[in-house]
Amino acid sequence: PSSQRTNEDPTGPTSTAAQAILTLTPSNAAAKRAFSDVVGWTLQRSQKDIEDDKANSGSRSPDPRDHAKKFMWISSEQTSDPDVSRFIRQHQVGQLSSSPNSCFDGSAAQKIEPESAIHIWTGCFFLDLNYRPIRPGGGWRAGRLNEQTLNDVVLAVDDSSAMGVRVRHIVLQVHEQSGRIYVRSVTDKADVEVDGMRLSRGHIHVMNNRSTHLRIGQLAYHVEYAPFACNEEYSEEYKSKLKIYIQTVLGKAPMETFALTPTPSWSTRLTVGQWTISSAGTIGSGGGGRVSAAMNSSGDIVALKRMTATKGVRERP
Repeated sequence: PSSQRTNEDPTGPTSTAAQAILTLTPSNAAAKRAFSDVVGWTLQRSQKDIEDDKANSGSRSPDPRDHAKKFMWISSEQTSDPDVSRFIRQHQVGQLSSSPNSCFDGSAAQKIEPESAIHIWTGCFFLDLNYRPIRPGGGWRAGRLNEQTLNDVVLAVDDSSAMGVRVRHIVLQVHEQSGRIYVRSVTDKADVEVDGMRLSRGHIHVMNNRSTHLRIGQLAYHVEYAPFACNEEYSEEYKSKLKIYIQTVLGKAPMETFALTPTPSWSTRLTVGQWTISSAGTIGSGGGGRVSAAMNSSGDIVALKRMTATKGVRERP
C-alpha cells in the first residue's frame, strides 16, 4: 500500500466505489500530484456551469468533470505527503532528477516556502460495471485532459511532455473470454509498462494476478482487483453484472470458460512459464497428474497437466 492511504476505505460498503471491480492507486510522487491536480480540476465548476448543464440536459455530451468524477474515489480531506513535497521542491529549485519516477512539469504547482508541507487530494481511480465508458464497446479510455477529447479516466491535466501522458494513452476493458480486465496501449508513442514489461501498440495484457504495477508515461499506479470482484460474498452479484456487461456492451454471449477463470485471489499465484494457474482448482485428473486451467497475459486459456510425483521406488523382481 502507498503512503497516501488513510483509514478511509475506498472500496468499503458505504463508499462510492463499493462495487468497483478494479482500482488504480497512484504509487509515485508524480502520479499522486497528478491525481490531486485532477481532483482540483473537477472542483472548478462554477454555479453558472451547473445551471447551464441543467438547462441543456439531454442535448449535449456529458460534462467532462462530472464524467471523470464517476471513476474517482477521493479522500474526504487533503493530507500532506512528504514525497510529493520533496518532488515539487526539487522541481522549483531546478534539481529535478531525470529518472522515470521523477519527471514532472511543475507549472501547476503552488508557490511554497522551503519548509512548508504540500497538501494534496488522495484517492484512486476505479472501474465499476455500473458506470459505463463514454463509448462502451471501446472500453474505458484513460489519458491526459483535452477539451476536444473526452476520456473516462483523466490521469493528468498538465500537458507537459515531461509527464509522458498522451491524450489517448490506454484502454481498459473486460476480456470477453475470461471476464478479467485487460490493458491495451493505444499508440506506438504511448509509453506503457505492466509489471516492468513494455506494452506495444495493439497488444493486450490481461491482468491475471490480484495486483499489478502499471506505469503510464512517468506516472506509476498500483492496480488491484477490488473486493466486489474477488470476495465470495459478492460472487453471484458480480457474475450477474459481468454477464450483463458482456452481453449488452460487448454484444457477446458469456463464455463457458468463465468458470475456469475466476477473479485472481491472493491465495493463488502459481505460474508455469508464461501461464498463470487459475484459482478454479483441479478440473480433471488421471494418468498420474492433475489438470488445471491456466491463462497467459495475451488472454489465451489452456489446460495444463501437472504430474504428481510418487513416493518410493518399486523393487525389481
